[in-house]
Amino acid sequence: MSCKNMDYREFKKETHRLTPLGLLLAKHIRFHANSIGVCWERHKTMAEETNLCQRTIRCHLRELVDAMILVAFPRHRSDGGWTSSEYVLLAGNRDADQALESAATTCGVMLKDAIGILENTLHRMEKQGIDQWHELPNKISTLIITLKEK
Repeated sequence: MSCKNMDYREFKKETHRLTPLGLLLAKHIRFHANSIGVCWERHKTMAEETNLCQRTIRCHLRELVDAMILVAFPRHRSDGGWTSSEYVLLAGNRDADQALESAATTCGVMLKDAIGILENTLHRMEKQGIDQWHELPNKISTLIITLKEK
């Protein structure tokens, strides 16, 4: 499965500054993302499929989050334990707003965590310059307001 509504030129333009392993991981997540750009693969699975260790996966996931290539939502099982995180691709994703809403409202993501992650993402987008993100910051603001009303 792969993100169907992905602009490859945009993806390539936004990922050019990554390290080689960061780029490998971004492409791996892009390949395994669903039709709107959400991937929830485990670190262990990513490590096995890319021939990297789990520690390297975690390190380069941080790189992707810091570079605003993706947003990570931690997920919890019903018994309170952790499960795989949900990763939303921003780079080149025309459906990023739908993907963020889907990830933020998934039953495994705690509402307060989702609001905090979205607010942090919005703040970082504003620091980078909103022109680059088009309408996405406005859609994130609306989503935050909707989630706070729940």
